[in-house]
Amino acid sequence: MKNKIRNIPWILTVIYFTLGFMPYKLPQEKIQSKDEILIYSPECTECPDFYLKEGKLLIPEKYKSKLTENVFEITLEKDHKLNGLQWDLKKGNNEFIIIGKVIGIDSSLANPKNQISARPIVEIESWHPTEFHFKFMELPYHWMCFYFYFGFVLIVLSIISLVWEIDKSGG
Repeated sequence: MKNKIRNIPWILTVIYFTLGFMPYKLPQEKIQSKDEILIYSPECTECPDFYLKEGKLLIPEKYKSKLTENVFEITLEKDHKLNGLQWDLKKGNNEFIIIGKVIGIDSSLANPKNQISARPIVEIESWHPTEFHFKFMELPYHWMCFYFYFGFVLIVLSIISLVWEIDKSGG
């Protein structure tokens, strides 16, 4: 019985460090509703922000005359978090499932005689990655310190539990 109790701190330490390296946001593998679309960012310099890979973007009536029915290039709203992701998280076969609505038209690179080059500007309501590549060393410094400090305390308690002699006489 006492050996089982002495193993509890080690079990808690292993669980703590295992869960600590788990991703914060679990990925969503595929589109689950008709409101969601799958987008990816191409690895080129003169390309649009994102391409539509799967799903259908609903275009409001007021923008239908300036956009084609089957949109496959989109621009995200200016200050959205997806635009600020690091290059290796945004590019390189990473895909995102988003729910959003069209709020305007990006015609910065559009040819006035060719409507095809205009892209919708999408305001994102929610987004999820389809994969998650966790980088522990990119956490804020104070969270890494707290994580390792508490982990160190658990390791010390685990070592103490191994060397501590339990009084056999009960007192």
